[in-house]
Amino acid sequence: MKICLLKPNRHSRFQINPPLGLGCIASSTDSKHVIEIFDAQLENLSPVEAAKKIHLKINPNVIGIQVYTGDHHWVRKFIEWYKSLYSEKTKIICGGFHVTALGEIAIKYLNCDYGIMGNGIPSWHNLINEIDSDNEIKERLITSYSNKFVNPYYEKMNIDRYFAHLHGANIPLKGKRPLVFMATRGCPFSCNFCASHIVHGRIVKRESYFITAKRIQDLIAKYDIDEIIFADDNLIYDKDWAKKLFKFMIKMKLNIHWKAPGGIRADIMDEELSELMAESGCYYVGLGIESGSKRMLKLMNKNLNLDQVEGTVNILKINEIKTSGFFILGYPGENDEDIEKSIRFSLEVPFDRIQVSKFIPYPGSKIFDILYSKYSMMDYQEDDFNTIYDNVHYEMYYGKWIRKFYLRLKIIKLMLKDFNYNQLKTIIKHPQIKEVIKWNF
Repeated sequence: MKICLLKPNRHSRFQINPPLGLGCIASSTDSKHVIEIFDAQLENLSPVEAAKKIHLKINPNVIGIQVYTGDHHWVRKFIEWYKSLYSEKTKIICGGFHVTALGEIAIKYLNCDYGIMGNGIPSWHNLINEIDSDNEIKERLITSYSNKFVNPYYEKMNIDRYFAHLHGANIPLKGKRPLVFMATRGCPFSCNFCASHIVHGRIVKRESYFITAKRIQDLIAKYDIDEIIFADDNLIYDKDWAKKLFKFMIKMKLNIHWKAPGGIRADIMDEELSELMAESGCYYVGLGIESGSKRMLKLMNKNLNLDQVEGTVNILKINEIKTSGFFILGYPGENDEDIEKSIRFSLEVPFDRIQVSKFIPYPGSKIFDILYSKYSMMDYQEDDFNTIYDNVHYEMYYGKWIRKFYLRLKIIKLMLKDFNYNQLKTIIKHPQIKEVIKWNF
């Protein structure tokens, strides 16, 4: 069969990552099938444009779509167009976080043929074989979980196309040919705002440090990579494993830059780990703080000792590793005093950058279940996905916070020191820049 794995267009030109999840599905598909990965975001296509191009280029028997909340409107329109323009016989399978969180309601809204909940690998393999054999498939929604660590099929992602789209707004890339890479999957923590566990699980899955380092070495050689962007939920959760990995990377003389922008724990750093990170090529990490208010951290079920954060930042700074503190603004129950505490905390701790995200309740998170307990999930999908939790008061605080942090002489000097043209282009594309301008100028 001919199979197309589709990444929807999220209508953002800011930092477009290769679809590692689809890459893992591709590597788990029987080699007898012809498989193509199609990135509608990278090509900036509308649903009808994507439908036409996929039919012309691939004409698949099966289309598999990775659906995040926020993608679901685009995906629904794509399925309508594809089925009406071409063939009802083409089977469309949807999976990912949105389908896993909402189940039957999601696949009813999307109007796909089948849905897969969970990480998808075992059920995808079986479902494809059943479709290929033209067997009767009784279950439209299938649950699939596996603790097996699967590596993405990089060859199918054409990763050269992504190099120009991986620049961040905070810290410029040091390499010219960066590769997004996951060394671990899963997070054992239970933050109320996070839905990562519904797909990746709470058990941290990984290969040995030796195999992980060898994979990096092989990818460097194959694609001439000069930077690794770790996309892990928490790369250093197991400190002993992480130290062994970094030691082996040093021993192998990989001579690359790397960063972990997705965030690491801010309360488990030690001097040895920081030194190994730096020596193996690390120059930047994100730190998940979320709030400078202990009351809010308790409401979030974020088990973080704020007193340890400054020490972590200073240990990393000694080894010339830059840090960005991640904060959430507008979490339910947050008041003006809590916000001011977060602002003060971000100013007192010597972060090089901060990232402030306006709270969005994502399906699959505990806080979503609380907020939407009496709300129709079909109505939720029909609406813009944050309709019941917009707050202009928080919008105004966002601009104030960003202005207070970044319009300080020491931060301006740091940014000018690092600044380059690619970063300027990325900043202009950043979806929150217009919001800052809107509320402050």
